[in-house]
Amino acid sequence: MQRRRFISILATSAAGLNLSRLAATATPAPLQPVTWRGFTLGAEGSFTLYTENPKRAQQVLKTCFHEIRRLEAVFSLYNSQSEISQLNRDGHLKNPSADWAPLCAAITEAHQLTDGGFDPTIQPLWQA
Repeated sequence: MQRRRFISILATSAAGLNLSRLAATATPAPLQPVTWRGFTLGAEGSFTLYTENPKRAQQVLKTCFHEIRRLEAVFSLYNSQSEISQLNRDGHLKNPSADWAPLCAAITEAHQLTDGGFDPTIQPLWQA
């Protein structure tokens, strides 16, 4: 048996023993659903978290939706005031948010990797 294989088996066994001990000693609390329903990303939707701590789940959902709203202000095609709507309408952005830099880098890479098959300028065709 190779040394690396032996270490892998040993580590897996140790982890399994620790998990089984933990499972035997811990009595899990029943999970409670915490659901958010509303309108986001251009459609009605809902998210449900199953948790032992509903108060914490509410905080997590609040944080998630704050971030979604922030990103919608930049990238939503459904919001005529979003940065991407301004870009499509005016052809430029005066003060783009920092969220654009990694997105533009990924777009450039996808365009290069696909030899132009991925074209980020599809919006004018979509509108036509």
